[in-house]
Amino acid sequence: MKHTRTGVISQDDSVLGAELAKSFGTAQDGTWRELAVPRCGGAVLESFDSSTLEAMDAAERSETVDGIARDIAAAVSATAAVTPPEGCSVSGCSRWREDD
Repeated sequence: MKHTRTGVISQDDSVLGAELAKSFGTAQDGTWRELAVPRCGGAVLESFDSSTLEAMDAAERSETVDGIARDIAAAVSATAAVTPPEGCSVSGCSRWREDD
């Protein structure tokens, strides 16, 4: 099976997830709720099919990877002014035991 999607997996109210999704989109697979990272208040940037990067020459690949890193850093910086609720972070709140 070939996957070619890229996207953010996070809680619906994740400020960091929303910022990352501006550059990378959202992974539309509803099974993220079962993953430990989002349930613990984290955000995951998921990407499949690195063959596009592998096909680039070294200079283009380096420039593209640097651009991805800048987009991630910009998303993190954009959340600096947000004050999350007590016990939470800008990436979400722990919901680990919510459904257990």
